[in-house]
Amino acid sequence: MPHYGYARKKIEQYITAQVVESAAGIRGVGDDRAANVFAATREELSVSSWCERLACLSDGSEPLMSPDRRALVFLAELEEMFGEWDLSQIETDVYREWRSAEDEGRHYEERIFAASNSTFPILLRTFLELADRVLHENGHWEYTLAETTQLLHYMCPGLFPVWTPSIGRLLYGTEQPGYHKYHGYVFVLRDFFHDSLVGQRLVQRAHEQGLTPVQLAYSLLAQQVSRG
Repeated sequence: MPHYGYARKKIEQYITAQVVESAAGIRGVGDDRAANVFAATREELSVSSWCERLACLSDGSEPLMSPDRRALVFLAELEEMFGEWDLSQIETDVYREWRSAEDEGRHYEERIFAASNSTFPILLRTFLELADRVLHENGHWEYTLAETTQLLHYMCPGLFPVWTPSIGRLLYGTEQPGYHKYHGYVFVLRDFFHDSLVGQRLVQRAHEQGLTPVQLAYSLLAQQVSRG
């Protein structure tokens, strides 16, 4: 996917060894109250606890619709499996499928989270589609990344970086969301943490500060955005 190369170049440009070493006093992503509510309800995910979670993500107001219960059940199962995973540690695999010429090609492939002793192989889009079903009655999941990735980040703070229009502009030169852009963002960060010396140092710094590497990387990118 070409978006991987774009994101890799920008992340290596903006998250340098000097930037990582100067990352002191940086906090996690978003609202501490939301993080606390998600952590406190992780053991018992009833519909009422999900409504409490969703209210945290909508400035305290009650959700305008009843959450999709089937999506909630599946998300709860995924959170149980993936909630403690760290993007710097998770292994990946390749998903391949045949597509007709009408779908613009014979073969299609993308990176996925690989199976482990406690998880099964899963597409990134599965998380996004389920989160969209919970948040939007008739949503278009590829274009609701600002909301769905926030939900997924609080569910699995070590695995899912938040997507914002400003992050899209920084990495790809456009605020327009899209699945392939987020896919590139996630797996570039994974490989950066896993393979790069600077990324490995970022992982150490994050753990020293009580953050996940995803949270620290997002904060460093957000700082770059704020500098304009």
